[in-house]
Amino acid sequence: MDKSSGELVTLTPNNNNTVQPVALMRLGVFVP
Repeated sequence: MDKSSGELVTLTPNNNNTVQPVALMRLGVFVP
């Protein structure tokens, strides 16, 4: 999970559009 977080954080500043899908994926991982 830590590795994924690092990638998401790096993509966040690069592409704002990526933040939305990434946030959904992150929430999905936390929900289940």
